[in-house]
Amino acid sequence: MIILKNILNYKYFLISNIKKDINAKYKGSILGLLWTFINPLLLTFVYYFIFSSILKSKEDNYITFLLVGVLSWNYFYRGILNGTNSIISNGNLLKKIYFPKVILPLTISITELINFLISILIVLIFIIFTGVGFSIHFIFFVVIVFIQFLLMFGIMLITCTLNVFFRDIEHIAGFILNLSYYITPVFYATDLFKGSQFEIFIKLNPMTTIIESYRDVLINHSFPNFLNLGLVFLFSLCILFIGSLIFKKLQNKFIEEL
Repeated sequence: MIILKNILNYKYFLISNIKKDINAKYKGSILGLLWTFINPLLLTFVYYFIFSSILKSKEDNYITFLLVGVLSWNYFYRGILNGTNSIISNGNLLKKIYFPKVILPLTISITELINFLISILIVLIFIIFTGVGFSIHFIFFVVIVFIQFLLMFGIMLITCTLNVFFRDIEHIAGFILNLSYYITPVFYATDLFKGSQFEIFIKLNPMTTIIESYRDVLINHSFPNFLNLGLVFLFSLCILFIGSLIFKKLQNKFIEEL
């Protein structure tokens, strides 16, 4: 495993990198941080119009249902794509100074986590104004976020490492993510495909459990499916372990490949 001590020794460098990434994202933008809210809101309203008006979706509180799916998927999607390029895009920095290389994908993971937590405020506002309200189940929100973070970071360690040696990985990752989007219940409920040939693919998708768990604790006022969530947690730990091994084994060859 990647040694936590090395990261802690460079915690100020990590914090500086996170601040730089956040500032760079909104540099030159008039609305700045507001885009964290505007982008998912616009996408959600488009989906809402299509699926509630045209396809007649029967989901209760459908716009909040959509928001949860869109925000959690965007967090996952942007994290993996940006994380995959985290080593290559910082090649010049790696050649100039020494620091634990794992800080680069970790910076992306934390930056996207911060953006996600900020954007989730939209959901909380909709929960209040649509009368959904809050329940004790909300305390499990942090647990779900933590599991998604582990899953993302583990995948990111694998893809950013392989991308240094095989530059096609970023395109493959993008293709797989775009394909996975349609077997992830972002704008539909999993029950929609119950008994169909696609049901197994949707259920095996770890993001299905994560998004459903968010909806359970935020909208449905129920506990998440602890069995499914536990399995995703174990899967995430396995991915993180494998990613750490791959990253640690190959990181010393990064500079010569960049």
